Amino acid sequence: MPQQFADFAVHQNDQPVAHAELDWWRDYLAGAPTTLALPVDHPRPAPQGTAGATHVFRLPATTADGLGRLARQLRSSPFMVAMAAYATLINRVSGTDDVLIGTPVGGRTESELDPLIEFFVNTVPVRVDLSGATTFGELVQRCRCCHCPCPWLGRNLLPCTDAQNLRNYRRPSTA
Repeated sequence: MPQQFADFAVHQNDQPVAHAELDWWRDYLAGAPTTLALPVDHPRPAPQGTAGATHVFRLPATTADGLGRLARQLRSSPFMVAMAAYATLINRVSGTDDVLIGTPVGGRTESELDPLIEFFVNTVPVRVDLSGATTFGELVQRCRCCHCPCPWLGRNLLPCTDAQNLRNYRRPSTA
């Protein structure tokens, strides 16, 4: 019988947590901002929640083409250029030089999961330091060099310098 999503979830929950990985995350996130001081049109409610909204849009083809050209010029991916642009926007609006961006990353790390119709995505916090960046290209380079061990890889601390590189990653056999 092929593996089901519930089997995968139980398997992940049964995996031991590596203390080195937890220590790395504690160090990586130590002192990170927990909220952003964004200008708003009304005060935040006293009991803060997670309610929000979604704004769906498409980049015009000329903008997407320009993003791709800039990425190639900077020897990066369009994703990293977009992340640097988003970090710059957050910096300009909030005034903070330390930005955390939640980045969705595909979580199908085992070939047995390929036929399953489920949403295998993990959100990885990427911390971007904008202090002292003199050019946008330098900021893109910083985004490319954000090393973050991906939480579903267990003890295998893989630097996520480019989310596109994770598509073909397979966890090494422990047998």
